[in-house]
Amino acid sequence: MALKTPDPGLLEAAGRLRLPDPLGFGSFLSPVTARCRHRDGRWEEPEAVPYGPLSMEPTCKVLHYGQEVFEGMKAYRVGGEGPLLFRPGLNAGRFDHSAGRMAMPTLPEGLFLECVEAVAAWSAPLIPTRTGESLYIRPFLFTTEESLGITPPKEFLFMVVASPS
Repeated sequence: MALKTPDPGLLEAAGRLRLPDPLGFGSFLSPVTARCRHRDGRWEEPEAVPYGPLSMEPTCKVLHYGQEVFEGMKAYRVGGEGPLLFRPGLNAGRFDHSAGRMAMPTLPEGLFLECVEAVAAWSAPLIPTRTGESLYIRPFLFTTEESLGITPPKEFLFMVVASPS
């Protein structure tokens, strides 16, 4: 699978954004995200999409059964270089373990890392430079199946968002 580069206009928009002061946590989001759907027992091609609201039916199983997992990680600049991630493979392993425990499809490590690294790279202009600040990256997975029935869901959505914090 190969995550395609988002629309150039979206990347240009990220480069033009100015960070608020103070940043806060999770209140300012990168305009570009990655997502990948799991349907029919397989992961589809990942895609770059603009940050925006999600639309779901009131019967979406995540709303009734709470079937969702997430990880939190950070990207930094060090000596003007970046984005640098701290041991993202360990985050991928924890994410995979959590998904398995929640009876959700496991995510191939390569797909997890591809999406995380891409969002970090696309959001690089938003990585803060002050001590104690970073680009917080939130990969998450939830069921998107629409049903109130207590049966294992078959549809899921994996996404990665980023927030300078």
